[in-house]
Amino acid sequence: MLPRACFLLCMLLPVCAGTIAQTEDESRFTRYTRVDGLSGNTITSIVQDSIGYIWIGTDRGLDRFDGRFFQCYYPFAQEFPLPDNWISGISLRGREIIGSTPSGVFVFDFVTHRGRQLIVPCDSSIFYWTNNAWDALVDGTGHYVVSTFTGLYVFDTSGKLFRRYDFYRPSDVGRTEIWVGGPLYPLANGTILQYSDSGYCAYDPSTAQIDDAYELNHYAFRKAVTDGKGAPRVCLAGKSGQLFVINGDKNTLDLYDPRNGSVQSIPLPIPGSPGLGEAFFLNDSLLAIMGRVTGFYLLRYDASVHRLSLASPRLFEDKQCTRVFQDRDGRLWVGTKNGLYKENLSSPLFRVDDLSLQEPALKDFPIRTVSGDRTRLFVGLRNKGGVLVLDKASRKILRHIYPGPREDSCNNISFFYPYSRDTLWVGSQVGLFWLNLRDYRCGRVPLPPGLAWTHHENCLAILEDSRGIIWITFRKFNSLIHFDRSTREWGEVPLRENPLLRITFCISMAEDLQGNIWLAGDGLCRWNRTKGRVDTLIPYPPGMRLKNFMMIFDRDRDNHLWLLSPSNGIVRFNCTDGRMVLQKTDEDLGGGGSSPVIRGRIWMGGYSGIAAFDTRDNSIRTFTYADGLPMVPITTIRKGSWYDSREDRFYLGSLHQLISFIPDIPPTRQPPPVFLIDQITTSRGNYPADAGRIALPFAGNFAQLSFNAVHFSTPEEESFSYRVLPATDTSWHLLSSVRSVHFSNLSPGEYRIQVKLSAVDNRWPEQVKEVRLVVFPPFWARWWFVTLGILALAGGVYVFYRGRLRRIREKLVLDKKIAEYEMKALHAQMNPHFIFNALNSIREMILQDDNHNASRYLTRFARLIRLTLEHSRQTFITMRQNNEYLEGYLEMERLRFADFSYNIEVSGRINEDELRVAPMLIQPLVENAIWHGLKPKDGSGQLSIRFYLDNDQLVCEIEDNGIGIRESLRNKEHGQVPHRSMGIANIRQRIAVLNEKYKMNCQLHIQDRNDVDGRNGTLVTLVLPADEETPILHEHD
Repeated sequence: MLPRACFLLCMLLPVCAGTIAQTEDESRFTRYTRVDGLSGNTITSIVQDSIGYIWIGTDRGLDRFDGRFFQCYYPFAQEFPLPDNWISGISLRGREIIGSTPSGVFVFDFVTHRGRQLIVPCDSSIFYWTNNAWDALVDGTGHYVVSTFTGLYVFDTSGKLFRRYDFYRPSDVGRTEIWVGGPLYPLANGTILQYSDSGYCAYDPSTAQIDDAYELNHYAFRKAVTDGKGAPRVCLAGKSGQLFVINGDKNTLDLYDPRNGSVQSIPLPIPGSPGLGEAFFLNDSLLAIMGRVTGFYLLRYDASVHRLSLASPRLFEDKQCTRVFQDRDGRLWVGTKNGLYKENLSSPLFRVDDLSLQEPALKDFPIRTVSGDRTRLFVGLRNKGGVLVLDKASRKILRHIYPGPREDSCNNISFFYPYSRDTLWVGSQVGLFWLNLRDYRCGRVPLPPGLAWTHHENCLAILEDSRGIIWITFRKFNSLIHFDRSTREWGEVPLRENPLLRITFCISMAEDLQGNIWLAGDGLCRWNRTKGRVDTLIPYPPGMRLKNFMMIFDRDRDNHLWLLSPSNGIVRFNCTDGRMVLQKTDEDLGGGGSSPVIRGRIWMGGYSGIAAFDTRDNSIRTFTYADGLPMVPITTIRKGSWYDSREDRFYLGSLHQLISFIPDIPPTRQPPPVFLIDQITTSRGNYPADAGRIALPFAGNFAQLSFNAVHFSTPEEESFSYRVLPATDTSWHLLSSVRSVHFSNLSPGEYRIQVKLSAVDNRWPEQVKEVRLVVFPPFWARWWFVTLGILALAGGVYVFYRGRLRRIREKLVLDKKIAEYEMKALHAQMNPHFIFNALNSIREMILQDDNHNASRYLTRFARLIRLTLEHSRQTFITMRQNNEYLEGYLEMERLRFADFSYNIEVSGRINEDELRVAPMLIQPLVENAIWHGLKPKDGSGQLSIRFYLDNDQLVCEIEDNGIGIRESLRNKEHGQVPHRSMGIANIRQRIAVLNEKYKMNCQLHIQDRNDVDGRNGTLVTLVLPADEETPILHEHD
């Protein structure tokens, strides 16, 4: 059995003392710990999935990192519980992450966020050891191969165990130390090797067989993986299935070929290789080898000639490194016992020199101002740090100068001004000093007694105008002094004679094209060169926040002053007409130093980096630590930075680090982040992230879209927004730090939910993701239910209508029958009346012994009785039938009254066979004309009956030349009427029935002819409807 201690020494890094200060190679890395959201500080493994996420195994869980946030998975996580906190290792296969823990193996699909656990079934007494997994991976057939403390186990694709090799049994518990498993090494031929305490085992996926004596049966292999004492050597699998072995005896990396058992030795370019630990291939040509205790080496591997070369000196030499990984962008990730380190891929735009690496004490002295000459740089420090003189090319510190005693405030440097080739004026917290650039002697600038107050005031700003006058301001209310180079005279601008000099403290100055001096502080004022006094005071314009101060960047060729107001933004001021315009608002524009206008741009330091403001289009481009800048603010505030126009290089300070660059924006843009919909949670459950269309019910609908961006360069530049279409408001709604949007109780319809990722400074193009969300209407609003409802309603309306129509028709039929019965009843009343009158006439003829006429009368009476009976069965008869009946009746009446004549006229427009009238309606009127009009008359009588059409009306006129209606009524009042008449009243009742039941406009008019034309007689007019739609006139029995 191989010595276990030796193997553990190779595989595990021991815990040792704490770390020392950060080394130079670590300065380009960002460190993450539990404070930043990492689940644990001990990193055990690192992989990157196909989306771009970095997955980190730690001693306290599994983490997913997108560049800004860590998402942690724990044993009791609701989404997917891990078997155990301690992640021994993780590997990647397709969409699955296979992880090993002391309590089993897990398989997690990072796309669907679903997983399962692989647990080896065993007796409970040995469960801990059997499922304490060392390593796990997927073979060529998709099966999961698991190495644990007790043996080797193979699970099929469904997670069911189908092959096992148990080196230990339950009976061994308590009798021996159970520890046999180790790492797995996949070979090019598909075989998977497992390190074992009793020697290497091999699993062949093609035969699904486990060879527990592989090392014993392959002598060349055993000789390659063990040293002369039988101790195991550190092995690593190559990216193409090779097996590499670190041979400490020969200081080589041996390449073992399992096909023929040959070994090829490659010299290691590392001194003292026996002290090496675990090794990892980062890609096909880059290899990382851990130090035995701390640090690691990067080696380049040329597979064509099998040669190794050292890519870098020992890195992280004071850190206990556990893993090294390289992502798809070539960025290094280093796992340690005390956190995760991410390499910042710096841009060549910036040069950053950490001066504290030369003098560690400089960490306590931030850089306040920078200046220089042809070969040297002068760095002014805060916190009484004095002045540094650097070699311009190498940034090596040449001299550290203190203008005064070490603890004196004169060592708080405010600005530099190159007074002459060999003299530098130095502004300090307690006045103005000179520095001899030849021998570095220094002293106070001599001033007249009237300006002795400056020895106790902080210098703020300095400017030399076009006429050689140097203007200097101090931290004294509205103070301004000047020095004339030509006369070497000092002067002060008195406040008493310049009442408009009211800007509190002047922190910056500029000269316009007319030679006037503009001073900026709490407002802006102008010293007029012509007038020799301050003649203009410009406070903040309306609409701007009246607080804080203004600082002048520079004056451009158009006589514009470019100002910075930390509370408002960048302001452009026209020195000619006095107009002030707010050009750009940004919360991160204050604080750092600024450049003059260089090729249309102003460069300035901010809280999170350096910004370039373009005066031509008001655009801003921001550069951060991802571009190579330190992750600390710029400290050369106001005019503390320096532009070297001779070399076209701009200098700023960031704490103890000196930054310089050529002030041009590189044309290349960073590749955009990976932007994706991470998860979709709805009332119907979770949907895959690539679901383009989601359907939800109406009741209780809700949807949450979780989205993310994977970006490791400048994640702080990410800006998320969303909108929902269609909508009246199509603008984007900005999201803060929340990376999800939630919708609930949506109305039925189809929605397009769009999420946009953009960069704050437009360093990458915008990306938009869209999910279509369909909310089905409730069942009562769906087409089939509406259709059924409409059909049911229509059916109900139809049934109601048909029922109503049936009842109306039944009522109409009933009313019609009632009307008919009433008509027939009235008709029936007319028949006895007519018969009664006829019988009276026959009786009278018999009494008068007029038997011949009585016989003729009786014959015609019988015929009329037959017609009467026929007509009584009908509601209406034709005009022809009516006129035949009238002819018969009149002929019968002429037998009794021989001295009258009659005539019946029918208009040619009347169709006598079609037009119908009620029976016994006209005959009583004719009868009354004979009996009450003609009979009482002396002499011959004349009766005329006329039928004609007047518009849509049938008019029947019955005219006689009798005594007239008025005389007839008078006779009736005196009881002189020999004939009893019921006809007129009956007719009026029948007309009323016709008008009410059949909606007919029947009218009966009886006029005395004497009232009409002065003649004797009566005119009876009966008006009946005669249009084709009148049912009374056209209804057939």
